[in-house]
Amino acid sequence: MTGPDDRYQPPAPGGHWQYQDPYAAPPAAPPSAFPYAPPAAFPYAPQAQYPLPVMAMQPVYTMPLATNGLATAAMVLGIISIPGMILVFFDLPIAIVGLILGIVGLRRANRMPRHLQVGKGKAVAGIACASVGLMLATLFSIYIVSEYDRCSEYVTDSPAWDRCYFNEPE
Repeated sequence: MTGPDDRYQPPAPGGHWQYQDPYAAPPAAPPSAFPYAPPAAFPYAPQAQYPLPVMAMQPVYTMPLATNGLATAAMVLGIISIPGMILVFFDLPIAIVGLILGIVGLRRANRMPRHLQVGKGKAVAGIACASVGLMLATLFSIYIVSEYDRCSEYVTDSPAWDRCYFNEPE
């Protein structure tokens, strides 16, 4: 197969293979009917330019994103306080701490510039969940104390107390 870049050309009819020097001048172009190119429409028409060299990109350094740990802690404690209402008296401090951290985290988020406010949604979620957990724990605590108070005339863990506490008929 021969291509435009081959150094060896097939033999001419009745001849031998010929080696073409790759550094030799190219063959002269055949004369054309128009020896000069037509004039450009604009005298300063853009000419074919060489491609620009590819430059390596400089590394981009960004500031680390600010975080609002108080808002995150408030959200976690608020979420834990909702199912934790079963642990009546242990849930009250968790919900109260979650509510306080949520308020402080929300104030911290509001003091930041508008484009850097982080943790505002987490703080609001923490306040909401901690409020619900605090309300449920408080209601459940009131119910437990009232039930315990209703049966306080009996000795604790006696059969009469069990019947009173579990609303069993006598």
